Amino acid sequence: MKNLNKITRIIMKVLEITHWAAAAIMTVIVICSVAVPQHLRNFIDRCPFENESEITAYGFEVTMFDSDGKLNMMTLFLFGIGAVVIYSFMAMIFRNLYLILKKSEGATPFQKCNIRMLTEIGIFSVSVPSVGLFMSTVLRLVLGVDSVETSISCDGFIMGIIVLCLTQFFVRGAELEKDVDGLLSRGKLMGKIVLQLDRMMVERKMSLNELAERVGISNVNLSKIKNNKVTAIRFSTLEAICEVLDCEAGDILKYQKD
Repeated sequence: MKNLNKITRIIMKVLEITHWAAAAIMTVIVICSVAVPQHLRNFIDRCPFENESEITAYGFEVTMFDSDGKLNMMTLFLFGIGAVVIYSFMAMIFRNLYLILKKSEGATPFQKCNIRMLTEIGIFSVSVPSVGLFMSTVLRLVLGVDSVETSISCDGFIMGIIVLCLTQFFVRGAELEKDVDGLLSRGKLMGKIVLQLDRMMVERKMSLNELAERVGISNVNLSKIKNNKVTAIRFSTLEAICEVLDCEAGDILKYQKD
């Protein structure tokens, strides 16, 4: 299991670095499209692109060339901006996955930092198609509906919503762990509940055998209750004992401080 965790962390780190590199490359393209557009155009013309070649970044897809077969620099510029944001979001998703795996190794996964990072993963996942939708709208407004072809994928929306829903299970798990830790801590500081069945049996002048028979439990089990050798008692058993002895539960149960 440790080896699988380690391998998965390595994969997440490689994917994070790859996406940061992709974001850096797209940043250079955006800068070059403004600073040295002709050099960028010459470089792309030497690349084996077809006139109808499309570029895509996680569902955000545009056509680089216009109807005349020429590279549309404004399309490339706006696509580059969107791609930088998208690749950055994806890099942060893989970064958070790496950190969650790292912090959960040998420890509980229900940590506040893990819940925060899982929530961020859900938000980033929803943001990826949102950026694509926004940039597609900008492209159509700037260049005209008939001048550019764009498309987006809604898979990120679905994945993000699923992750955000799973986050609630992690929140609930953290709350349960906190409750358990609190009970354990209080258990070390507080006293305990003791049974005073023997005293009530003396007051009612009832033997162990008679009480066991009338309550409907074995002599052995009743003897354990009588001698405080149990850590729990059923409500149904307590009710039956109280009915036979004609007493209240408080006559049998007593809180004793350490």
